[in-house]
Amino acid sequence: MSAFAKILAEKVESYIELRRSLGYSFKKQAATLRALARFVETEYLDGPLTQGMALNFVLSFKGAANGRAIRHGVLRRFCEYLAVYDARTQALDPRAFPRSRAIPPPRILSEEELVSLMLACRRISPQYPERSVVLTMLVGLLASTGLRSGEGLRLDRADVDLVSGVLHIRRTKFRKDRLVPVHVTTLAALRQYAWLRDMAFPTPKDSAFFLSSRGNRLSKTGLALAFSAACKLAGLNRDKALRPHDLRHRFAVTRLAAWHRENADVQALLPLLATYLGHAHYTDTAYYVTGTADLLGMAADRALAFLGLAKFLAPTEELADVDTGRAGNLGDYCIRLKAGCDELRLLISRPAPAALDRRDNFNRMLRHRTTPSVCTRTSDVPHHLTRRPSPWDYI
Repeated sequence: MSAFAKILAEKVESYIELRRSLGYSFKKQAATLRALARFVETEYLDGPLTQGMALNFVLSFKGAANGRAIRHGVLRRFCEYLAVYDARTQALDPRAFPRSRAIPPPRILSEEELVSLMLACRRISPQYPERSVVLTMLVGLLASTGLRSGEGLRLDRADVDLVSGVLHIRRTKFRKDRLVPVHVTTLAALRQYAWLRDMAFPTPKDSAFFLSSRGNRLSKTGLALAFSAACKLAGLNRDKALRPHDLRHRFAVTRLAAWHRENADVQALLPLLATYLGHAHYTDTAYYVTGTADLLGMAADRALAFLGLAKFLAPTEELADVDTGRAGNLGDYCIRLKAGCDELRLLISRPAPAALDRRDNFNRMLRHRTTPSVCTRTSDVPHHLTRRPSPWDYI
């Protein structure tokens, strides 16, 4: 080991200890910095730490562009710390690896697809039955409770109450704790899994609730590999790869759809959904609400019934003149819903009573994307003055 590699390894450990003393968990960042120290030692590099050295290290990792940007950001902040002790350390360019903020749309499984996935989980690794048992239970738990995959993996035996059916989620995102009650069918499945697990591993290696085929806590990598194998076996990776986190999106969507079918007050129940998912703000829950065809259809039907506009709306072919790119709000209400990367705009209007005397007037009003003017509707006024722009924003 060169003198520079030895000093770098010592500074890496000092930096990790400093960050953790400030309250940061610093697990993934510590792994990146220790990998940097091994990279310098393996490549027999000499100091100081330069930008070219950091770029070569980041590019040595395979994966998505955002992963490289995150690693480069960790190195950039470490270089600022290292420059205090070695002034020759170069400052890293924050624009070297731009990070994309685009969010890929989730894939919402249908009931049939979820059943095929659960059946595929039972068929993976016939030589290791423990692997299929834990994957089936974990996938079912994620789908029925909307837990994050990391929350499920971090569950200990003491966190799962098999009597009352309550999960204690500890130190989750932003270090919050919460209690998650489960359905009676989920509780029965948890009891069945616990019995099979204890039969296979009478003396477990740790206190984890979900164990791998080796008897220790199931890792994130182990879940990802097993989940990918099950998706491939079920034929679900043909169009878009399915992630365990997509099951959390599916839970939020199916819960909203169930409330719509029950004609419940969805707005009043949203705080319950946000609390169950572990969100402090409603905007965090809105991230998981994907406009599926069924959900949008039910929301539209309820909105039309509430406004009493079903008898005023012309047939679908007569509404083809509406400019969906910039359709204006014609009255009091407007609903704008998104389905994945495609956007569906539902225009609901309450025009003035005079505009409903003839349906031709209503259709003409839709074409002009304006609201009727109450005080300038005279026959001797030019047509473009008889209507005023909508006071509402365009959608």
